[in-house]
Amino acid sequence: MIESVIGTVLSSETLLNPDKIAELYKIYRQKTLVSEISIKEIIAGLNLVEKANLSEMIHIVLDPTIAGDEKYLNKQPHNRPGGPYYMVPTHWKECPGNEFCRVQGLIQSIMLYPLVFKEEASIFAYATSNSKGKLYFEDTVFSQFEKSEPPINLTRSKFLVTTSSEIKDMKQVVVIDFSNGKYPKTLEYLSSQPNFVVLEGKDYQKYRLNKEDFSILVPPALP
Repeated sequence: MIESVIGTVLSSETLLNPDKIAELYKIYRQKTLVSEISIKEIIAGLNLVEKANLSEMIHIVLDPTIAGDEKYLNKQPHNRPGGPYYMVPTHWKECPGNEFCRVQGLIQSIMLYPLVFKEEASIFAYATSNSKGKLYFEDTVFSQFEKSEPPINLTRSKFLVTTSSEIKDMKQVVVIDFSNGKYPKTLEYLSSQPNFVVLEGKDYQKYRLNKEDFSILVPPALP
């Protein structure tokens, strides 16, 4: 939307034509469903747009694929096919009265680490043990990381992996880097996480089950 405003409103053809500006404003009022915006606020917005640097803009598209398939937004409820297309927040039960709380948390995280989000690296997390018949992802460090709404495409794998004694002895969340330097900001972000240890992927290809750029191995449940 901002890019469209920059390309249209700031063109000399538009700026020198009051009728064109009035026409665009009329279309905006008819086609855009937002809270009431005054002319004064529009002028203030245009002043900001004029200073915008397109090369530094990060696009955030709120659709079911953001940060992982239906991780934050679900398509039309799966038990009600047909009808108009719409989305609902995946975790709507977690925040009564503010069903988009997790989506908002993700956007805040993206604003803190926009370049990490922009790289769109593929990341899979693997459980290395079972607990009560389910894959164990409840390690405290990993759980806190997930709850921080990291600005990455993180998918929990449905496969259990068996780790070598070398990795087991680390007793930490292990990140294996298969990116070959392609995603430097993502690598920097993962390396900065408390109690994460990062390994070069060259000698650990057996843990790359989905052709991902990074694998995360979650420590096993304690006996």
